[in-house]
Parts: sequence; structure tokens; C-alpha cells
Amino acid sequence: MPPPPTVSGYAFRIFDAEPLLLSKFRNHGWRTGWMLLAAPTSLMLVLILSAIYGEFSTPGIRGQVCSDVATFLHMGKLKCAKDVVVSENFPIWRDIPSLFIILSLAVTPYLAFRQWSSISVFLASMVRNGAIKVRTGADAAAIRAEVANANAYFVRVGRAARFTFAIALICVVLVSVGENKLGVYSIFAPNSTDRRDWGKLVYSHWWASWQVAPVSAFFYLCIGAFGIYFIIVMNLAGSRVLVALWRLRKVLEYQADVHNRDGYYGWAEARGVLLPTYVAILIHGFSLVLISISLPQPIGAWVLAPILLQWIVTLPFYLGLPPLLTRRRIIAFRERQVVLLGIALRRVEANRTALVADHRFYSECEAIAQRIKRVATIRSMPFNRPRDIFLAVLQLLATISGVYSLIILW
Repeated sequence: MPPPPTVSGYAFRIFDAEPLLLSKFRNHGWRTGWMLLAAPTSLMLVLILSAIYGEFSTPGIRGQVCSDVATFLHMGKLKCAKDVVVSENFPIWRDIPSLFIILSLAVTPYLAFRQWSSISVFLASMVRNGAIKVRTGADAAAIRAEVANANAYFVRVGRAARFTFAIALICVVLVSVGENKLGVYSIFAPNSTDRRDWGKLVYSHWWASWQVAPVSAFFYLCIGAFGIYFIIVMNLAGSRVLVALWRLRKVLEYQADVHNRDGYYGWAEARGVLLPTYVAILIHGFSLVLISISLPQPIGAWVLAPILLQWIVTLPFYLGLPPLLTRRRIIAFRERQVVLLGIALRRVEANRTALVADHRFYSECEAIAQRIKRVATIRSMPFNRPRDIFLAVLQLLATISGVYSLIILW
């Protein structure tokens, strides 16, 4: 049995990129599940603050929400759009976009932790499992050098954490000032009403208004700042890992574990990286579209435009690079395995007499046949499952909704 491959120096120290929270959970061994409490806790605090300040609900709330949806989607034929008198009151239960944004931002640290936990070990894990083959000592040295460069970058990102948070806070403050001066949800204004005046009126009855509910507004600002901070850090760190993999594309020989010991042909850790990445792309895409709806015009359109540009720039890398690096190589690996197994089968056939006398002929034929079957089941992208198509469709819908929102806002 060959000795296990050496994987020293293959670990990405990505948690160095975020010293304020994620690295503390990692270093102290705290349970990751505690991060998930941030989402329901944030939602409960917002509801409690809204109840205290009286901006909790309004009569005919279902009709108001239905009317808002019909107005945004230009579906004026809906019954609620015809029968409901649009109110300027905007309590928390009417503000569905903000509720989704709060939940998605609060769950972002958990998604980052899950993604980074797999990133930190996936390279070493895939080498051990046989999903990556390192051909020579020079290739191993190149891997260690690239990982070391990435780790040095993560340290620099971590040192700038407070500066990054300051940038996120400034962005949210600017949005908050714009809302205070120009109003919110002007897109939902009745046709006979001036949108800007109506947006200012809505702001004075909004659950997160600095005028009537400063505590709620401050809490909303804090959630936004922390959420955007983690989104920025996720992109800064994750993009550097993609750069490393691209630079190592001629060094890393991607293949698969024929025995499928982890259920993903040696690619379980790669899936552990991609799944939270896809979820984050999905919920952040919808969240950014929703927050642009609340912004006063023309600010909303200008905010959404760079978001769509970000989609165009980042989506090909996050969604396209993994199959680009793996699909053709896994197919080639599968074909090589079939050829090698065919040669092995012919050797067994050539030694048929001796193997039959040794009672090994049929068992060796069966072993080769079973291996051929296992090789045939290896998908060209082992980290995907058929149900992942549903997630891909949702991501496409997020992109389409962003384009549609930009058209409406303009």
C-alpha cells in the first residue's frame, strides 16, 4: 500500500482575513450553530422595537402588501391593486423587503464560516482522497508557494478589518442620510401622487425612521453595516482562493476517488465550499435588489446598476470557474481509467489458465467489472447533485429580477 501523500503547507489560513468574529469562533472552538441565532434574534429585536414605537402593523396589512407587490410588478389588474387605498403607513410587517434583508445579512457570518471551514482544508483533503494528484516535487513546491502567498494576503485583509468595517458603515450611513432627506419606497406611490413627496411622507411613518423610531433606525443601521462588512470580507477572501486555483490550474491534476468514500468521489470538501457560496450569491442578490426598491429615486437605480455589474463580473468566476477547471479533466480521468481497466482485463484473460487453476480468474474479472461500473458513475462535476439545478435556477431568477428591477426603476 503506497504511503499517504504529503499535504504539509496545503492549508489556506483564510480565517486570518476576519479577526473580529470568525477567527474567534474558529480559534476557541465555539459551536458554529450559535451564529444561526443571529437571524431570529435580529428579527425578534426588530419586531419588539417596532411594537414599542408603534410602527408594528396597520389596518388591512395584507391588502397593502398585495398592492405594493402589484405596483412593483406592474400588475395593476390584481384585485388588491384596484380595491386597496394605498396608505403611507409603513410598519415592519408591511416592509417585507427589509425583513428579508435583515435575515439574509444576519445569516451571512454563518455562511462565511461554513465556506471558510471547507476552504481551509479542501486542498489537503482532496489530495488525501485522491481527487487531486500532485505529480512531482516541483508541483508540490509550487502549491505550497501559492498557498503561502494567499495566506499572507489573508493576514493583510485581517489587519485592515477595522478599515473595511468603516467603509461598510460609511456606505450604510450615506444610504440612511439619503433616505432621511429624500424618503423611502417612493416606487409604491399612487399614480396621482408625486413620488418624491409621497416617499418623504412614508419615511415619517416608517418603522426604521430616524424621525419617529431612532432606536429602530440605529439597530437597522448596525445590521446593515455588519452585514455589508461580512459580504465585503467574503468576496475579498474568496476571490483570492479562486486566483490561487487559477494559477495552479496546470499544477493540480483533478481526478476522482473511484471508491467514493465521501459520497462525492473525493470532492466533499469542494462541495462544502461551493454550497454556501451559491446560497450567499442567491440571498445577497435578492437582498440588494430589495434594498434598491426602498431607496429614493434616482438613488435606487444608481445603487442597483453597480450591483448588476457585480453580478456580471463575479458570477462567471463563482459559477463558471469550478466546472471550467474540473469537467474536462474528470472526463479525461474517466476515459483513462476505462482504458487502464481494459488493459487489466486483457491481462487477466491472457493468464486465464493459471488464474483458473488458482481459483482467482472469476473473482478478478468481477473486481475489474465492478470498478468499471464505479468509474462509469462518476459525474463530470462530482461536487454537484441533480438537486443543485434548482439552486442554479434560483440564482438565475435573482439575476433576472435584478435586471427587471433596474428597468422599472429607470
